[in-house]
Amino acid sequence: VAILSMSQVCQISPNVASISVVLSACEKNSEWKSACRLMGEMRRALVRPDRISCNAAVSACEKAGGWQVALSLLGGMSVASIVPDEISCSAGVSACGKTARWQLALGLLGDMP
Repeated sequence: VAILSMSQVCQISPNVASISVVLSACEKNSEWKSACRLMGEMRRALVRPDRISCNAAVSACEKAGGWQVALSLLGGMSVASIVPDEISCSAGVSACGKTARWQLALGLLGDMP
């Protein structure tokens, strides 16, 4: 997850596409903490996340059972004017469902596009 640090050493500017690739790897390995750290690094580097990067981070949290962080990331999408899609909402619903937070899951279902 030190992609931003490495890119500075190599004098390569990271962009949302390259960071999304790393976020997808975090998702596949249930590395939710790394995904969240990378989302923070994106903000500090002034790289604006998009729906794909946010979905990967939400899904990483969902796979690791991090329902609270998944919901926080979902809320952050709206604040950043990124409209959650079916993937975003499904990951949030699944995160809530895995931890028996069915009322929250139902609320998310009601908000799905």
